[in-house]
Amino acid sequence: MNYEIDFDKAQKEAEEENKNKTRQTSIEAYTKAKESGLLSELRLKVYEMLCLHGQLTANEVRIHASQHNVNSGVFSTRFSELERMGVIKAIGTRKCSVSGHNALVWEITGDMPKKFDRGETRSQKKQRLLSMISDLDSKIDSELKPELNEIQKLINNL
Repeated sequence: MNYEIDFDKAQKEAEEENKNKTRQTSIEAYTKAKESGLLSELRLKVYEMLCLHGQLTANEVRIHASQHNVNSGVFSTRFSELERMGVIKAIGTRKCSVSGHNALVWEITGDMPKKFDRGETRSQKKQRLLSMISDLDSKIDSELKPELNEIQKLINNL
């Protein structure tokens, strides 16, 4: 017997099967993330769009959100927040169907959200830098002190 394999057909079937598995994983991840209460309303909407529509650029998420009557005007910072929480990841770049430019493509990870840590405030960072400069001041040669004082002035003016 002569068997011929239609590789194109087999690849399409494998991709479809993988999409179905991914979609089921997405639904399960979405349900768990929503129940956790760790995602704010806006973060949940971005996450929801990625779960519903798969891999998207930020502009594509915005378009899908508007089709679902969701105000997407403040979505831009949600992507980095969701990434830091471990629930989405950038998987590469491609031409965005909205802007026509290369853009990051996002997808969900399937992981539970980690508590969002905002990190240091600007004021806290400034104080930490000034403290470091103060520590350095006692350790460096006198010829470098004017430069260190200049750095300190720049930080104070931030």
